[in-house]
Amino acid sequence: MFVLRTELATTPAWMQGPDWDLRKSPAMKIQHLAFDRYEGQDPRIALDLTNGLNVVDARQPLLARQLADLVGHVLYGARVCDRDAIVHDHPGYVDVDSSLGRFRMERHADRANRGTYTEPRLTVAPLEGHHAQPGTARQLLKGLSPEVAARLLVLRRSDDDQLQWLLSESLATELHRIERVHPEHVESRDIPHDASDLFTTRDRLSHQIELLLAEKRRSSEALEAAISELSLEYDAAQHRHAECQHELDEVLARLAELETQLRYHELSEFVGRTADEAYHQDQQSLLADLDEEIAKWRRALAELEAREAQIRQQLSQRHPDDSSPLLPLADQRAAIMVAHRLVADLDSEVARYARPSDSHACLCRHTHARLHPLVDTLGQQIEKLAGLVEQYEAAVAMDQLKLEAAHLERSQQELRATIDHLLDRRQSRMRTSRARNKVEGLDVQALPKDWQRLREDLENQRGDLTGELEEADRHIHSLLSRRDRLHHERAELMNDANLVQLRQDLDEVTRRIETHAPRSASTIGYSVAPWRASDILAKLSDGRLREVRLAEGGRQATVLNRHGSTIRQSDLNEVDRRLLSISLQLAAVAGVAQWGLRLPLVVADPFAELPAAESAILALVLQDLGRAGHQVLVSTSSTAVVDRLRSTGQAILTVGGPQTPSTSEPVTTGLRAFQAKTITTPIEVEEDQEDNGCALSLDDSIDRFAVFGEDTKQLFSAIGIHEIRDLLDADADDVSHALDRTGISGSIVELWQTHVAMLVYVPDLTLHDAQLLTSAGVRNLQQLADADAEELHEAMEEYLASPRGVRYRSRQGMGLRQVSRWIANAGSTRARWASTPYASRTANGTTRKVSQAPAPNGRRRSSTNGTRRAVPSRKERPLRFRLSRKSPVVDAPSIGPKTAKRLQKVGVQTVADLLSADCDALAESLDVRHINAETLVTWQHQAQLMCRVPELLARDVQVIVGCGFTTPEGIASAKASDLLEFAKSYLATPEGARALRNGEAPDLARVKKWIYWAENRRELEAA
Repeated sequence: MFVLRTELATTPAWMQGPDWDLRKSPAMKIQHLAFDRYEGQDPRIALDLTNGLNVVDARQPLLARQLADLVGHVLYGARVCDRDAIVHDHPGYVDVDSSLGRFRMERHADRANRGTYTEPRLTVAPLEGHHAQPGTARQLLKGLSPEVAARLLVLRRSDDDQLQWLLSESLATELHRIERVHPEHVESRDIPHDASDLFTTRDRLSHQIELLLAEKRRSSEALEAAISELSLEYDAAQHRHAECQHELDEVLARLAELETQLRYHELSEFVGRTADEAYHQDQQSLLADLDEEIAKWRRALAELEAREAQIRQQLSQRHPDDSSPLLPLADQRAAIMVAHRLVADLDSEVARYARPSDSHACLCRHTHARLHPLVDTLGQQIEKLAGLVEQYEAAVAMDQLKLEAAHLERSQQELRATIDHLLDRRQSRMRTSRARNKVEGLDVQALPKDWQRLREDLENQRGDLTGELEEADRHIHSLLSRRDRLHHERAELMNDANLVQLRQDLDEVTRRIETHAPRSASTIGYSVAPWRASDILAKLSDGRLREVRLAEGGRQATVLNRHGSTIRQSDLNEVDRRLLSISLQLAAVAGVAQWGLRLPLVVADPFAELPAAESAILALVLQDLGRAGHQVLVSTSSTAVVDRLRSTGQAILTVGGPQTPSTSEPVTTGLRAFQAKTITTPIEVEEDQEDNGCALSLDDSIDRFAVFGEDTKQLFSAIGIHEIRDLLDADADDVSHALDRTGISGSIVELWQTHVAMLVYVPDLTLHDAQLLTSAGVRNLQQLADADAEELHEAMEEYLASPRGVRYRSRQGMGLRQVSRWIANAGSTRARWASTPYASRTANGTTRKVSQAPAPNGRRRSSTNGTRRAVPSRKERPLRFRLSRKSPVVDAPSIGPKTAKRLQKVGVQTVADLLSADCDALAESLDVRHINAETLVTWQHQAQLMCRVPELLARDVQVIVGCGFTTPEGIASAKASDLLEFAKSYLATPEGARALRNGEAPDLARVKKWIYWAENRRELEAA
């Protein structure tokens, strides 16, 4: 293989080579192309192309450009997508055919370095015939330079640069060179060679062309008037069609409302029959326990109040002056000082008696007089000191009583708070019980007394409006056909063979005049034949712009409109400049093709920049070019263009996702959304549904099954269900728990799955049919395939005759033949259904049995075969992580929109910013009273846990972190029973109740799933 270069500024290396004999070079045709959107993964987009027009409906604008980019890149080195804007150059190849042989021109996933940028590696390889040579690619271009081919043979969104290039001297020089290389393709007629005769012939031909054009303009004006009148009639028909559609929508809405009321009454009867008395007994037992605990704490509170009263009485009996121990303490210090002095005096007196030999006088008669006052005073001081001690003890006791009184008051406050909390729990239990009774009762609005007659009237109105809509559709289709026929007639006016012959003769005369005249580089001539560009422009503008005239040696263009006014190129509006550019380019392509260079024209969705009318005409012009023998590849995402070409019988190649038709007729009614106000939303069956005839497919978007009306896609996407396949693969209990909506139990979700499975695998079955089958006892496709037609028909008729079957009365009287056809269709698809995981879960009719112990929030816990799975089944889809570090901070648990805005103002935009933030600094920056550093740490734990553990909901991580588990490793190593006890303890607190948000408390099965998910954790860096 030879490596290809795609640089447009210079001749690519893969196109360089010797001068080939261009007159022997054949036309090049694309036979097959393959395009890999997902980096080499199968399946590829593979298309087989034919001669003429090939239209690829890409459905998506980006895919349309990428497909054209591949073909233009490998054939001509042209890039439809800007190099800077390309996220990934998708690999692929194009197989071309010529007399040189068949070659594969391929773009690979690996890239080559071009200095300042890199680009994908291109190769050319022979499939059969001649061997590839260094100049094979250029030989396939038949001598046309790669720079010119890249801009001339790829029709993309035009701009002023493209328009100037089409009028440039460089293009004119190149095209004249090609014309000289291919003289055998220029028809030679009996045209004089003398210069004077040439000028005379030119004038005569010009006059004949003008006369013929004038006649055609008059015919065109008549056709234009007819088209205008037809357009008015078409607008009126469209208006009436819209009115009928609006009336039909209103009738369908009223029918949906009536069926919703019927459905609610049916549910009310069902729930009333299956109400579980054990639940009420359990509630009464819990209330009794709460009452006993409340009474116990009230007794304790009464004892504390009695003790406090006793202490208050003791305090009231004491004098306020004795309340402070500091006063007697000061008196004690004074008494001690006096006692010290008395003791010192007494000691000195005693000392005198200790030295009797030193005195000759007798001391005895003075002893009593000296010692008695000292002893009395000392005794008084001791008594005073004893009194002060008693006062101090009394003050200390009083302080102790005060402290005990304060402690008793705090204890009473705590007991009162505990009692209030228990009372709140009791009230909550009472409210839950009352709410459950209300839900079970389903107190809905009463049905109208004459609801049967009302429904019959609405059904009749729907039938009448449907018939009127069908008649309006036929009338509109007839008008469109007539309008297209008039457009075609007007387009054919410019395709007159005589006019074409005259213009070709005029071109030849002009060329010979230029040959006889001396020519300089600045007067090389026109790059495009003006008459050919005029024809195309007149078609594209629907006759507004009639003629293109070239001035200044072909470097500038002027346009003549229908009123005969001349408009300069610079004065044209943006749309007309684009039409002029397209006209010049297609005229140049047609001129080159006339010389034998019939190379594929790649059309890269230029319709987006044009109005709808001009886009439709451009599609027809390209179709005419294809019918003339030119291979044209149109890659577009425009539904209007595709529909217009399809209406002319053009084959359409479809790639990309499923197409959404512009109008679709609702044929069934969707399941009711169990919301505060339930609305019935029809399931729309697309006209281009799969050939198997089934109403749904596994790859359909989940909003096709509109059980929640307009909110279906949003609610299911929030829990990771995006397609019908996801709903069938999901565990019913998981879906019920994740949706967290009153009335949506696991059994309801299983009923959805049953209906969806039948719509996916049974052809010619509507949702009403599936609902009727399940109501008659059919729970899966296996049962339907094995059913006896007569018995099933009898069971369905019996159900329709019952009060519960009143909403299906319109289906009463269905024949045995239809039931037999359902059974036969189920049998034909049984093998495909049996290979699915959903089939194995519902094999042998073992569907969910509703247990008699309903869970809180109106849910009924359910199980398969009497037991509920502790760990979710290993499904084909991988476990999903509901949060990543790149997620916006508002997606993190516990953070709402208001808090997210506050965090964003201080620079926390994503979950990664939250995890890396310093909590103390962030709390200070937020300056919000209820958001402190401790709260932020909790949020970080929750976000980190949700990033690392799959499938966890925000409510789950709040409960888990509240229990003290902050790492997946800790959850994985915990025992399920212990973790459940921690969760119950946390949920009994006010914080736990707020985290649960009136949802269903986790049970042992849910806790086991937490552990299983934690075992499948990932590192935070991988989030």
